[in-house]
Amino acid sequence: MRTIRPYLPPSLPAWFIAIGGVIRLVIFYAIVPWVLSLVGPRYGWSAGMPSLPNLLGLAITGGGVSLLLWCISLHITSYSSLSPSDSYPPSLLVGGPYRFSRNPMYIADVAIWLGWALFYGSIPVLIAALCFAGFLAFVPVPSEERQLLARFGDEYQLYKRSVPRWVGRRHRPAP
Repeated sequence: MRTIRPYLPPSLPAWFIAIGGVIRLVIFYAIVPWVLSLVGPRYGWSAGMPSLPNLLGLAITGGGVSLLLWCISLHITSYSSLSPSDSYPPSLLVGGPYRFSRNPMYIADVAIWLGWALFYGSIPVLIAALCFAGFLAFVPVPSEERQLLARFGDEYQLYKRSVPRWVGRRHRPAP
């Protein structure tokens, strides 16, 4: 008699997952904004050089990258393994930047794009950043909140009542 075993996705080495993640980050957060910036004029630039206000965009992008890396490090350290089947951490993340926002990774994403829009002085990059922000607010965030509520129940409900979705003052948990 033959035993039928369920299909298990192959386990990938952690270094392979990390390299793939870095490649995706570089393409989406650096190459795509640069290519979009070539579509139209670069405001604030003269003689091929950015002005001081444009350079402020690099600080915003750097802050977004730092926040994103902080969030990623918290996610990675919360897992016991890097299995492709794990879509959420085993416990609810409430520390670090998650004390101030339920969605710091998405804030970092938008900050990176807005920083590039300012640095390049590019309307197409700004439009892409605003479209991306709108997409994040209306597609993945509500879906993730439903999934987190189903997975963590009352713990997530308390967290949701005490920490704003985006940024702002911490709310007091209801008694």
